[in-house]
Formats: sequence, C-alpha cells, structure tokens
Amino acid sequence: MPEYSYAIISALLWAISAPIVNRGMENFPEENRSSATFIALFCALITGTLSLYPFTSNDVFDAHNINVYIILSGVFTFPIATGLYYLSTHAFGVRAELASQFAKVKPLFSILFAAFFLGETIEQSSIIAIALIIIGLLMFVKAAWIANFSIRALLFGLLTAMAWATGEVFVKLGFQEANALDNSFIALASSLLLVLIIILPSLKQFLVKSTLTWIAPFAIHGILSFSFAYACFFKSITMIGVTKTVIINAFWPALSVLIVFAQKRFMGEPYKISVYLIAAIVLLVSASITVITNIEA
Repeated sequence: MPEYSYAIISALLWAISAPIVNRGMENFPEENRSSATFIALFCALITGTLSLYPFTSNDVFDAHNINVYIILSGVFTFPIATGLYYLSTHAFGVRAELASQFAKVKPLFSILFAAFFLGETIEQSSIIAIALIIIGLLMFVKAAWIANFSIRALLFGLLTAMAWATGEVFVKLGFQEANALDNSFIALASSLLLVLIIILPSLKQFLVKSTLTWIAPFAIHGILSFSFAYACFFKSITMIGVTKTVIINAFWPALSVLIVFAQKRFMGEPYKISVYLIAAIVLLVSASITVITNIEA
C-alpha cells in the first residue's frame, strides 16, 4: 500500500464514528456527567483493547514493546483527549461532527510540536497545506460565530486538539514501525487500566443509578476509533512522520460533517451547513491532497 494509506484509512474510520458518538451523546445521562464520561471512555477502551488484541504478536507484552512514551501516548490520546472530545460534543449541542472540527486545529499544534520536540522539517508542500488549514480554520471560526456556540465549547475543542497533538509526539518518540500494532495495544491497555482505577470507587454507585442503554454507541466507537483508526494513525506516524500524517488526516472532520448531513437528509431531519463550513471543508481536503500528491511524487 502507498505510505499515506494508513492516514487515509484512519480518517475514514473517524469520520464514520462521529455520527455514532452523536447517537451515544443524545442519550447521555444528565446526572453525574463527569462519571458518565469516564464510563463511556471505559467502555470504548474495553472494546477497543479486546478487538485489537487478536492482531497483536505473541510477544506483545515483552519489554521492548513497553516504555513510558507509549504509555503517555495512550494517556494523552484516550482518557484526556477523547474525554475532552466527548465533553466538546455535548458543549456543541450533541454534535460530534462539529466538536471534531477542532481536529482542524490539531495539525497546527502537531506541526509545531513535531518541529520543536522531534526536529521534523517542514517541506514546501506542507507549508502550502498549513496555509490552507489556517484559512479553513478561520472559515470554521466564522461559521461557529454565526451559530453562536459558547466560549466553553470552543475552549473544550482547543484543549482536545492540544491533547491529541501531545499524544502524537509521544507516539513518535516511543513507537517502532515494525511493532506499531503491539505498541498501539499497550497504549490502549495502559489507558484502560488508568481509567479503571479512576472510576472504580464510583462504578457500582453509578451502575445502580443509571441504565446503560446509552453505552452501545461508545462500544462501537471503541472498535472503529480506539482500535483500528488509531492503530492505522499511529502506524502512519512511524512511517511518514507526524507532520505529513496529521495534514493528510486533516480532512476527516470535514467528511464527518458530510456523512451526518447525508444521514439527516435521508431521515428527513433538518440540518444546515453554512457556506463558511463548506469553504472550510474544501480547504481542508485541498490541504490533504497537497501532501498526498507530494508523497506520490
């Protein structure tokens, strides 16, 4: 497969998972929202870890597959970033496809972190793509301003993007290309253990007071996103670096908006997309194509 294939596959899986997260957030329990967020994370981590395990090697738990960078990549990517993503979804009015738009900010953090901490060079094609992403981000900010989203929603989105970008730096520092799948599993498993420790004191009380019918979408999200999408994304980082991976991957939030739009139209439900959001989508896809074309050349 071409080097950029893993980045594209992860983007497609994340775009598909956004409306699934929407479904879970629509039924999210209003009481004990912070506890419910950790329960949702715990469920996604369980399904993600279990679905990835059959694809790991026999020596997945050997010492060479475990280091502090791998563990930190999991902590920042899953409990911190995804927890903030769930909170962002609620802050944006239970619209994960809009919360995910702040993944557009992530490449800017990621590229800065990669250049500063990892010494990655920024090629000419990447500079053009970065410019397209910045303009696309401004278009989204304009769309968000028109829609009157709260400052709280924007803040959660920015923190989510920063946490994702930090996790990517640790992936580059700790993962090995040949063992990327095993490393992804260790990152997931260590995050699962951490979340279990956090929720254990309140787990029984929460289960007694709340039904778990809203959990199923997060279980599916764990399989699509935590397991397969992140495994492909982490593999891509080990192959072509953080900068190229995040730019190619930048189109997934735009695709998630189009998927939700098609879903709502099919179901006969109203759903508006502003001209600014359409412009942002075009710019982000153009940024991804710019880097892909340069890799092929």
